[in-house]
Amino acid sequence: MTLMPLLRYIGDQISQGRTIRDVAGELLDSKSLPGRAYSPALRVSIAKQLKAQDKIRRKMGCAFRPTLIFKIDRVLGTGDQWDVVNSQIVQASNEKEARQLASTKAGDEGTKVWLDPRRSTCSRLPDGSGHRVILDKYVA
Repeated sequence: MTLMPLLRYIGDQISQGRTIRDVAGELLDSKSLPGRAYSPALRVSIAKQLKAQDKIRRKMGCAFRPTLIFKIDRVLGTGDQWDVVNSQIVQASNEKEARQLASTKAGDEGTKVWLDPRRSTCSRLPDGSGHRVILDKYVA
């Protein structure tokens, strides 16, 4: 039995801003989790481990916040075309945080462009530890 679908689900839930306690509680209560049918004993074991990790992190004063990589693009035709930022690659815990970070690096386009989903798009880049080019923007 593979745990990858379940572990991916846990990571996605936490990256969307849910607390470890909430996710651990869901493992205990939910009958439908991604992947195969996991035994109650396995779900209890994983939930206990998550809660123990959360307790240690809280004692140390650090919250568990995975970081993801987001690409945020300004929708063209929305304001100034000069002295502006058109794209950003941002490392953050969730889309809202990514947009807020991007807004701190705005040019003449202003901060609201990065916070407004109608004026900019935000997409999570795929996970992976392989070697790759993350951004290459060529203008001729």
